[in-house]
Amino acid sequence: MNYSLFDSLLEPVFVLNSEGHIVYCNETAATICGVNPRKLVRMKTTLQQAIRFEDTFDYLTQLPTISAETPYKEIKFNTDSYENGKAQITIQPFQSKPDVNEYLVFFRDVTLEERLQKKYRAELEQKESYINELQAARNQLEIYNKDLESIVRKRTAEIQDLNVLMKALLDSLNQAFFVFDAQGVCAPLFSKACLDILEIAPNGQNIWDVIKIPPSKVEGFKNWLFTVFSEMLPFEDLKPLGPDKIPHSVKTISLEYFPIRNEQNQIEKIVCVGSDVTNLVAAQTQAVNDREKVQSILKMIQNKKELRLFLLETKSQLGTLDAEFKKLKADVTYSRDSILRILHTIKGGAATFSYNHLKESAHHLEEKMIPQDPPTPISAEIVDLKNIIEMESLSIINFYTNVFGELAPKDDENVQLTQSDLDTIFRFQKIDEVKNFIEEKIYFQPVKNLVSQFPVVIEKTALLLGKSISPLVVKNDTTPIPHKAFDSFFNSFIHVLRNSVDHGIETPKIRNTVGKSLNGTVSLDFQVITQKNKKCLQIKYRDDGQGVNPARIRAKLIQKKIAHAHLSDNEVIYYIFNPSFSTRDEVTETSGRGVGLDAVKHEVDLLGGTITINTELGQYTEFVFTLPYPETQKTLIKKAA
Repeated sequence: MNYSLFDSLLEPVFVLNSEGHIVYCNETAATICGVNPRKLVRMKTTLQQAIRFEDTFDYLTQLPTISAETPYKEIKFNTDSYENGKAQITIQPFQSKPDVNEYLVFFRDVTLEERLQKKYRAELEQKESYINELQAARNQLEIYNKDLESIVRKRTAEIQDLNVLMKALLDSLNQAFFVFDAQGVCAPLFSKACLDILEIAPNGQNIWDVIKIPPSKVEGFKNWLFTVFSEMLPFEDLKPLGPDKIPHSVKTISLEYFPIRNEQNQIEKIVCVGSDVTNLVAAQTQAVNDREKVQSILKMIQNKKELRLFLLETKSQLGTLDAEFKKLKADVTYSRDSILRILHTIKGGAATFSYNHLKESAHHLEEKMIPQDPPTPISAEIVDLKNIIEMESLSIINFYTNVFGELAPKDDENVQLTQSDLDTIFRFQKIDEVKNFIEEKIYFQPVKNLVSQFPVVIEKTALLLGKSISPLVVKNDTTPIPHKAFDSFFNSFIHVLRNSVDHGIETPKIRNTVGKSLNGTVSLDFQVITQKNKKCLQIKYRDDGQGVNPARIRAKLIQKKIAHAHLSDNEVIYYIFNPSFSTRDEVTETSGRGVGLDAVKHEVDLLGGTITINTELGQYTEFVFTLPYPETQKTLIKKAA
């Protein structure tokens, strides 16, 4: 008897003789036993010897009494190469030859789901050969004449037996397996799992009804169907364009497609396989969440000081956010610019420290807060999102304080002098020199304390947008700046970085086309200058991207019906800092609402500073921020305290 019919099955199959010896097993069965298939047969091994069952399986000792398929029995087992397995087993009589009684053991290993999925592609290829064999048999029958009726009857019986066996094999699968043609009509052959997974019998149905395509998208699907069967492009290129999931309120059902080709290598039909991957998706989601928690904790440890500044600013912003919402609730025409700035800043900081749930909540609330014409009252959904952001932020703050203590510990007011500092003081000749040195220790900190997270912001944004950027170059990062004077500004500065990576730096493909290095470059330079008799911190941020295009800004101004004909190109480009202005038509995680740079300008205005833009189309953009120092250091330190 040729048992090759069972070779391609992903589930283990054994054939036993009436004495219980294994006379055949497929590769999957041999893998579970950890023994070569030929050795199992040659050694006249019984199934109980090859597999150690935890409970007694009476049918194996009563094979001659079995006259019909036994019910599936779930039983635990172990082998030399497989521990703690669990399987569902059924036995049915199988007469391979006249007067030879054998028994077919279907061994459904319920612990092998992942292996079955990995080998499923090979199984489908084998099914294609079966279908081709059926077609060949059908063609052969057509050439027989009436004088060969007995042969026809015999051959028909063989085909019917094969169909029954094929149906039995399909029904043993845990995937919804069915076939459809170029018109989208499903063939009669389908697996029993279709009824559970797809909740429909596909035979005779239209494929778009089976996989629940919305009526508005049926025509698009039919176009895909026509393109696939016409083979305008290779099947592997067109396959990803087909629906990959079935919409369902509870389950997650994935779809895969495999072509059935005729002798001329043309696609004749397509096999569709639906799999219930609900548990797999849930496990993957949990793994992603766990990974994000680990990343946020690592960033908390690695960037304790920067995170503290972000949380302090966020705590303050939540109070402002609540006050702004009260004003908006009282007057629906009240400006939402401040709310949008706060949400955008919280979103950017949350993205930096891998607080993805907070980032997504802020992003969703941004979408809901876009001004409407006419203005609409605050909805319950908006209130819920605001509450989620507040609770999530306070949860992060509480976690931080439980690990590191208060956000603003009292020992921040203490100044520690090292032995090197004391030696420096003793070398001074004048009391003013000593005074200036100590004041700098008390009231100032190096600017690098506030920008250490910037490389992470750039790296994550570039990864999100598929761009390549060399590490951030920071010049004069030891420049002393007053404590806490510029904390809010630097907290909002992440919008400059994200905007630069999104709008400025080109993709590697474009950069290569225009003769630039594949990696974009970005730099920061700090200087202390005197402007109008005031001491100022000057910050220069530069990228070597595509520059600010005044023509694109003018086109957007025309769209928004904003008068600008009287402005020069140099004046027009400053509109990128205006509230709700963006050159992007679509809204993404990093841009599209014109909120980010508006938040930066808002902080600059609060400090009484200025912004200058230097740019050359296709070459670079440079932002120059000039921020006045506070009037007195004593006033500053009182604020900090």
